[in-house]
Amino acid sequence: MHEFKAKLKQSVAMMIREQFKQPGNLGGQSPEAAKMISDLNAVLKDEINALLYAEFPAKKLGSDQDTDALQLMLDKEKQLAEEAEINLDFGKATVHLNRRVVAVPKDAQLWYDLGSVVVRSGDIAKAQECFRQAVTVDPTHVASLLAFGILMTVRDKFSEADKFFKEAVSASPAHVLAWSCAVLFYDLESRDLERRTALKQMDTAQKKEKNPAGKVTKRSPYVRSSQFCLEMGSTQMVERAMTQELHRIGDSEELQVTLGRAYLMNRQFEKCRQHLQAALQLEKKSTVSMTLMGHSHYMEQRWPDHRADMPLPPFKEAMAFYDKALNTKPPNTEVLQYIRLARIQIAIKKIAEAADTLKKCINMQPSATAWLGRAIALTMQEDYDRAEEALQEAVILDDHNAEVWGMTAIVALHQSTADGGLYQPKADEAVRAINRALKGGLGTKETFPTSEFILQQAGVMFLKIGHYDDAAAAFRRALSSAQGSEAIFNLNKSLAECCTALNDIPSMIEAHRKCGELATTKADWEAAVRALIKATEQQSKAQSKKYSELLKKDVWTQGAALP
Repeated sequence: MHEFKAKLKQSVAMMIREQFKQPGNLGGQSPEAAKMISDLNAVLKDEINALLYAEFPAKKLGSDQDTDALQLMLDKEKQLAEEAEINLDFGKATVHLNRRVVAVPKDAQLWYDLGSVVVRSGDIAKAQECFRQAVTVDPTHVASLLAFGILMTVRDKFSEADKFFKEAVSASPAHVLAWSCAVLFYDLESRDLERRTALKQMDTAQKKEKNPAGKVTKRSPYVRSSQFCLEMGSTQMVERAMTQELHRIGDSEELQVTLGRAYLMNRQFEKCRQHLQAALQLEKKSTVSMTLMGHSHYMEQRWPDHRADMPLPPFKEAMAFYDKALNTKPPNTEVLQYIRLARIQIAIKKIAEAADTLKKCINMQPSATAWLGRAIALTMQEDYDRAEEALQEAVILDDHNAEVWGMTAIVALHQSTADGGLYQPKADEAVRAINRALKGGLGTKETFPTSEFILQQAGVMFLKIGHYDDAAAAFRRALSSAQGSEAIFNLNKSLAECCTALNDIPSMIEAHRKCGELATTKADWEAAVRALIKATEQQSKAQSKKYSELLKKDVWTQGAALP
């Protein structure tokens, strides 16, 4: 179904381009004709979205398929939540998972999925509420009972934890993970008799468990339980489990990697790398360890917090480990690694490499994030038609992504002036796209930061084609969250130009005043003061005189407030 929708939308978009974008096809047409084409383009796109995501299932599918449509929605929201978590946007991930429980409030698994993400975001109290709701809906939901048990153990509420572990194995006596967690819990409590009983039950259950190949799966209870504890964010229990594993069978690559993951999750980067180095000593080609080493440097250098108005963080160590993990055979390939590597490559302007990295990521698992990154790379290469196609794919996967709409505006603006003139339908498309971006909450925190914010790029281009209102809206939104003084200076300078064109004198004066206060050179300060002199001449001659006196006295001091 998804492939059909993607092909249909791409085909219609291609037809529009072929019909209305051929060189000379619009030459000499009246403004009314150009507006008609622009409106047709907008209506067609809106109708495609509506038909694909609403009308098509409703008209063609019956009651059984309505259930399928619901499942499709649940799966899509889960995918978008996973994508948001990859970008460490736990708020957005929670929104997507909340939509699932609102749609099907009596599904314990959906409450468990929400609780798991909330745990990893650090909100333990809210996570407990989610797990409590899950076991209220289904008292035999093993994963939620185990999650409760682990959270109670972490909080030293051992009697309550004991109750939940017992309920879990009682609800599913053949559940290997349940018995594995019980073994770990009794070991923590030094309850040897109960530990041995649980271990025996786990072995019995494990003999009956088969993997997809039909073979019996044999794994240590400590390794099994530690993986679940990792999902619940319990470093303490992972440490205990791996200590017991070390005593039982000795050191191993898997043991060291598990500990490395736990300390990475807990942001103990030095301890993380110590265990990953140990794993690499045990297995020189441990590409998983290389990837995790890359993640440790990426997180330690605060790459998730990097923005266009910040200095570039150190990147060589993270890039080196990511490259090594991908180039050692067999390589370790994961979506998170591709996204983070591409983020660095775009920031340091290795554009061709970024485009290739994101292409591999898309081939592995298509996502709006990966298509957005590829569109940004293609835009930086001035390949606007392919960037537009990438953004269309991104919209299919997530039509509420504000960054995607922001980049759609930028690409449309580039296309609108490609022939030296102004192609109005594309300019109109850019206006609609930036409005969608602003409505969707586009700000200055971006998935793939470049040297300028998406809002700033769009504002400058709107300014060039005389769309001053749209430019001002973009600049103001960027100013609402920009942090770097240089970026704030440039945004105010551009906003002042917009306000001049719009004859918005008060806003123009305020923008010039901020430029003067943020100026880092005497020339910039003098330019701001001269602009203030001119701007205040008609409104307040006394104020204009004050600025004139400042200029004559030559009293510039960086950062000093202006009257």
